[in-house]
Amino acid sequence: MNRRPLPCFLVVAAVVLAPRVALAQDLAPPPPIDPNTPSAPSAAPTSGLTPGAEQQNQTLTQEEGQDSGRGNEIFYVNGEAGGSYINMKQFSESQLAIVNSAAGGPMFGLGAGIRLLVFTLGVRARLHQLSNFNLWQLDGEFGFHIPIKMWDPYINLHGGYDFVGTLDSSALDPSTSGSSGNVSVHGFNAGLSLGADYYVTPLVSIGLDLTGDALFLQRPPVPLPQNIGVLPSAQQTQIRNDPLYANSGDSVGFGLSGSLHLGVHL
Repeated sequence: MNRRPLPCFLVVAAVVLAPRVALAQDLAPPPPIDPNTPSAPSAAPTSGLTPGAEQQNQTLTQEEGQDSGRGNEIFYVNGEAGGSYINMKQFSESQLAIVNSAAGGPMFGLGAGIRLLVFTLGVRARLHQLSNFNLWQLDGEFGFHIPIKMWDPYINLHGGYDFVGTLDSSALDPSTSGSSGNVSVHGFNAGLSLGADYYVTPLVSIGLDLTGDALFLQRPPVPLPQNIGVLPSAQQTQIRNDPLYANSGDSVGFGLSGSLHLGVHL
């Protein structure tokens, strides 16, 4: 008996469908879920940090919270009181004609300015109430601060104008001491301050400041006494030739001061 060949499309269909039928037979349905079987505990989310690192992270967070307790400062004002030593001609002198040019005594000051993050820009006035003379300083200052919790160490650069308010007669030569009220000494200074503030509250601080200054001073000629015409000629000649009356003078000196201060911060 002769067999008739299968049509070609039946052969192709058998080849294509055979793997799928076998795969369907291999796949078994999942077992039924028993509601009485306890499920496995879900894994707790982890932060990816070891216990030591996580504790350190919590410590840093607490410190940041303590640092932020001071708030943002924009304006400050502080008053200071302390002591100072001034030598008007320590490094050089040219006819300054001041005998006792070095003295020590109390110092008082007042400063104010603005603050931007760690930088400050302000002005300061200081009075050096010394034994032989009084020296005033009117300065501008620029500061850099390093906040450490409630401490605030800083370094200030400053410079400005100096002038002698009063000059005691003992600071001049005895022969010309009667002209002490007419002697004018002025100039400028440049210096450096180191200090630290402690914030008792976010608005109030107490601190310590140490300052060194270079002083560049000048003395214009003193006007001749009004009664010079009635004096003997020898005395007139002596006065006219005195460096205090005949010439201007200049000098380079230094100043050192230390103070305690109280500040208000807004």
